[in-house]
Amino acid sequence: MNRNSESNLPSEPPPEETLNALVSIAILRAEMLEDARDSAQVGAWREVLELEKRLAIMTDAASPPGGVARAGAVDAAIKSKQLDIALQLRKTYFAESGLPQARRHEISAMIVTFTEARDRRFSGLASQGDGVVDVMFAELRRWRANMADGRGIFPVPT
Repeated sequence: MNRNSESNLPSEPPPEETLNALVSIAILRAEMLEDARDSAQVGAWREVLELEKRLAIMTDAASPPGGVARAGAVDAAIKSKQLDIALQLRKTYFAESGLPQARRHEISAMIVTFTEARDRRFSGLASQGDGVVDVMFAELRRWRANMADGRGIFPVPT
């Protein structure tokens, strides 16, 4: 007799279950790298971000797994140093009418906590007014993109 026919478990788990397992593994890896203060943690959190975004697409915003996936995607975007993506995800997820108020609050609180900590870290820039820290980080992202494209260490402004 086929061993699978004796079990109530499907022979192949549905994609959502597989993705849930992959997300859990990716989070554990990212947390271990974070605990070790390894710079590879940023890439690991980006992997978590991509998996959580896929899971959010597959799940209903009103369901517990859907809410967790959306909050997880925003958290991973923050931890992977991509506040702009976290803000875009918040906008996208808040447009979903089924997203519970508690998840909306959780997502907003994550972003507020991150920006307050960042502003304390860069208090000199933050004291210059609203958005100065965001502008500085946008410039830094643009510079990194130019470097990644091989445009040299002193890119010419475009």
